[in-house]
Amino acid sequence: LKELSSLLRAYSSKFWRGTKDKYLVKMRLCIFLSVIYCLFFLNFIIAEENLLPRFGTDYYFEKTLYNWNDAEVRCQWRGGHLFVPKDLSEWNLVYQTAKQKGIHDFWLGLNDKQTEGQFIAVDGATLFYENWTAGEPNNYNNEDCAHSRYDGTWNDHQCLTAKFASVCKMPFHVDMIEFENHKYYIGTEKVSWAVAQASCQYRGAELVSFKDIDESRFIHYEAVNKRGLEKFWIGYTDVVNEGSFKWTDHTEFGFTLFAAGEPNNAGNEHCVYQRKTGYWNDANCELKVR
Repeated sequence: LKELSSLLRAYSSKFWRGTKDKYLVKMRLCIFLSVIYCLFFLNFIIAEENLLPRFGTDYYFEKTLYNWNDAEVRCQWRGGHLFVPKDLSEWNLVYQTAKQKGIHDFWLGLNDKQTEGQFIAVDGATLFYENWTAGEPNNYNNEDCAHSRYDGTWNDHQCLTAKFASVCKMPFHVDMIEFENHKYYIGTEKVSWAVAQASCQYRGAELVSFKDIDESRFIHYEAVNKRGLEKFWIGYTDVVNEGSFKWTDHTEFGFTLFAAGEPNNAGNEHCVYQRKTGYWNDANCELKVR
């Protein structure tokens, strides 16, 4: 991608020079813009493949090797910092994902540049998980920056001479609401049930499930009364077995709130939305609902 971009810049002036025919100008303009579009689209695909999104946080996995300073700058360009795990769970998530992507050693957002032996997080976190290799950090030959090794343990290394892959951690700002220690995101676009579910799974979640009337009323108030939605998809479906509705998150809640006469499968209806009235209805999964 970088080589193509360089070639494009190098030959752009030659590309136009000496062209007076209007047809040739238009044709060359189309070719030029097509190349630009392909480069942009290819870069977008690469970026998406390297991204691990979660509600509240995005992680970007950079395979290109940089020194610690350059890696941190590139994370800042993305709106975040080099990754620092807040706990064991987050560390396992990122470490295992990195391994799946072929990344075995990567920089962490920790350094002791200010005070030797006192590693601080570049994102300002004061409490974070640590997993140093036995005997590390040891500041061998002026080592001030932390990185993860192939086995998941950490080591300190020279910040400018060593080069590793990196993981960026970026805050993801969405309209989140919370109820009884659960977080919810209410979408605004009308989409099919499958697209809505995929959007949730893309962020490591599922379409909403209700354990009781209180949770249903809370979400209904937030979605309908405060945001003006007419109806919204929920994670209840019988697409696998007609008449046997299940929650997509595999919870076993016995609570249901179907409207009178529903579900009736009138017209291949296997997905459920909650109406403005608060009651549920089964509908065709291709129906566009928020």
